[in-house]
Amino acid sequence: MAFTPQSLPRSGGGDRRHSLKLLSVEAARGAAAVLVVLFHTSNMLAAPKYFGEMAFHGLFKFAGAGVDFFFVLSGFIIFHVHRTDLGNPARFSKYVARRFVRIYPTYWVVLFILGLILVVSPSRDLYERDVVAVVTNLLLLPAPDHEPILGVAWTLQHEVLFYALFSVLFFRISLGVAVLTVWAALITWQMLTGDFRTFPASFLFSTFNIQFFFGIAVAAALWRLPPFRPGLMLSAGTMLFFATGLAESFIANFPSQSSGPHLLYASGAALALYGMAAGERTGRLNTVPGWAVSLGTASYSIYLLHTIVIMILQQVILFARRFVPMPLELTFIGVVAITILICVYFSFFVEQPLLAWSRRAMTRKYAVSTAG
Repeated sequence: MAFTPQSLPRSGGGDRRHSLKLLSVEAARGAAAVLVVLFHTSNMLAAPKYFGEMAFHGLFKFAGAGVDFFFVLSGFIIFHVHRTDLGNPARFSKYVARRFVRIYPTYWVVLFILGLILVVSPSRDLYERDVVAVVTNLLLLPAPDHEPILGVAWTLQHEVLFYALFSVLFFRISLGVAVLTVWAALITWQMLTGDFRTFPASFLFSTFNIQFFFGIAVAAALWRLPPFRPGLMLSAGTMLFFATGLAESFIANFPSQSSGPHLLYASGAALALYGMAAGERTGRLNTVPGWAVSLGTASYSIYLLHTIVIMILQQVILFARRFVPMPLELTFIGVVAITILICVYFSFFVEQPLLAWSRRAMTRKYAVSTAG
């Protein structure tokens, strides 16, 4: 089954501005989620008690760059979806509600699942049993001295920060532009000098935050300028992204705090994202496989849940290896496949119904508010 963009309504004006569904971008979101699964599976199976080495000679060392793509994509989507709402304070509450519904309910479900596991197998420092820690994790607030209970939630903390600063644009565009400009300038200063090394400045001005601006730039270019060689941009971006990845996996040993690789990944992601979106808008990207779109739809569940599934599968591996040989590469492929399958089912049976219910509740609330 394939989806064709020609069968979808094009964005125009008025209430049709959100009608365009960029299916290629949705599919790319799924690919980014799979990259993160590959990264964590590679690292988690390489622990000494399991295999002690990375599968495929460390090919997927770079795959954490799926996170870089997610940040670029977030900037793109938020501007693409809300560009005509900017400067309109009446749209602010709906923006907040939509962002809340998209992020928090599914996250809370996954956090609850992890909490049940931690009751049986607690962490060494029992951080998850501290009341303040629980509250800050529920709200996705960063802590100065500890990673989130659900490890991957650190990216959501950056997302929430971006959503908050972007929201200023709803009240006054000039003020919002000023706020975002100052933020980008301070992030750039941090990348150049490394002056902001302590919390909260290290969080506020992290290199990852600049990647939202790459996505905004792509959306603005797509909106304001004629499409420019979508195929070339897609090819160039994809090559830059994966060339950087291969260099990270096999050639260079990038320092953990180095901004350069993240900027290269963001640049590649931005170019590829522009190529996909422009190609689809112009009809040059004619079909997107249905399975790829479905994977993109499930990407948030894949991202949130995958480390929990891998942890469970690790215990299965420890047990099974006592009875049968388990080659590293074959086990790696099996863990990735099972993890993605379980996460997709979770999305279908938990995330999507929860989103639908939350959105219906939000619609009813706004209908009552409007009537009142």
